Amino acid sequence: MKLTVLVPVYNEVNTILQAIEEVEKITVPDKEVIIIDNCSTDGTRELLEGLKTDKYMIIYNDHNTISGSLINGMKMAKGEYLYSHHADLEYDPSDAMKMLAVAEQGGYDVVIGSRLKGKKDSIWDIVRDRPAFLASMMCTALINRWYGKNFTDVIGTHLFRTATIRQVPVDTYGQGYIFEHISRICKRGLKMTEVAVSYHPRSYMEGKKIKPYHIVNALFAMFKVRYFG
Repeated sequence: MKLTVLVPVYNEVNTILQAIEEVEKITVPDKEVIIIDNCSTDGTRELLEGLKTDKYMIIYNDHNTISGSLINGMKMAKGEYLYSHHADLEYDPSDAMKMLAVAEQGGYDVVIGSRLKGKKDSIWDIVRDRPAFLASMMCTALINRWYGKNFTDVIGTHLFRTATIRQVPVDTYGQGYIFEHISRICKRGLKMTEVAVSYHPRSYMEGKKIKPYHIVNALFAMFKVRYFG
């Protein structure tokens, strides 16, 4: 199987069905879809339970853990590559095909989909319009400095070579997990690249969950990997 699409979801009752429809449009004929509900309490779980189909696997976690979804998805994935698509509709899943093509052509273990690559706006304009981006930029700058990279946005969407990424452990639970994961990947010297992807940010009124203070979790996870292995 070529591709596993992992859809972690927590309290996205208004978007989960559309997210599933969008994932189904990824034109990779040999793919599977794994949906992991992180103990939603807003009706998302009930919606998923009402779906009568065998086109995708649905897993129900008994507690909310973002990193747990990634870890479980890696264990169950049958695809050569694993693409993580969150149910908040901020990313266009059709970019998965571009990322997959880049991975195959370049032999990459990880392809990062950047929200900022190729943007003509200055950093200050971006931060002024979306202050939460400052935390992502700070963490990206640290990864670039520590590991000799030139990324613009390590927290964007991701595509992994499944067999390789299974060998990279994740210990952090919560919003800092992706920074720990990327840090470990860089430290192990896996082959990585970054491509521009579409991004449609939503507001906190629309349900955005990540907050500026989550940078504390991210920095702790990154320092742990950098200085304590």
